[in-house]
Amino acid sequence: MPRLHLLEIEDQTWCPRFLRDAATDLLAFVENSVDRPYHHFVGRLIEALEATSVDRIVDLCSGGGGPLPTLSRLLDQHGHPVSIRLTDLHPNIDRLTQLTRDHENFEAEWAPVDATNVPEELAGMRLLCEGFHHFRPDDARSILQDAVDQGVPIAILELVARAPGSILGVLLSPPIAMLGTLFLRPFTWKHLLFGIFIPLIPFLIVFDGVVSCLRIYSPAELQDLVDGVRGSEDYVWHIERRRFGLGWTTTLVAWPQSP
Repeated sequence: MPRLHLLEIEDQTWCPRFLRDAATDLLAFVENSVDRPYHHFVGRLIEALEATSVDRIVDLCSGGGGPLPTLSRLLDQHGHPVSIRLTDLHPNIDRLTQLTRDHENFEAEWAPVDATNVPEELAGMRLLCEGFHHFRPDDARSILQDAVDQGVPIAILELVARAPGSILGVLLSPPIAMLGTLFLRPFTWKHLLFGIFIPLIPFLIVFDGVVSCLRIYSPAELQDLVDGVRGSEDYVWHIERRRFGLGWTTTLVAWPQSP
């Protein structure tokens, strides 16, 4: 199945902000409901943190925070507590504010941050959870290139894949999405109206979810991106695809050999 860079509604400027924010909040709620998909990935994160003596994660394309609370908890349980800086090109102010209130080790960058050109003062391991597929190949390679140019570790996590099982899982998600809107905090009348009675939020989750599956880079395509990065030979690269439920997770973790 070839990679298709189709339109995702939440990427469009005409998408209402409350719909985009509700969708990212709902995805974060679901992604933190279980921790099994992250165990191997956390092991790789620990390898990179130990190899580079880094204790800070700079999360790019944070959206609603994704699985960061779970990743932070798992790292802490394994004896590797980190501080986490949340960033996004279009920050979800309400959600990021809530995350910084709920987690002492979380802080937010309120100014827009371009994942292809991260300010040097935002030092730390770069992390993209469920965000890398939003970028076309040239921009995706620029994200990797910017990390290598600044000599910092980088990690990418995608919880779906370009595979029938992942697409089927997304298509079966509307009941979960409708129920999940009732658990969003702070809860508003818009969550009830557009989550249950006029289910635009579940529709956005399903539509963009299927498109996300079709946009995911395969391990071979990730390797092609890496091969085009200047200085990639000075990095350790781990690109992996692992089964989870009906679908697959795809990960990339890399760090400089001589930090």
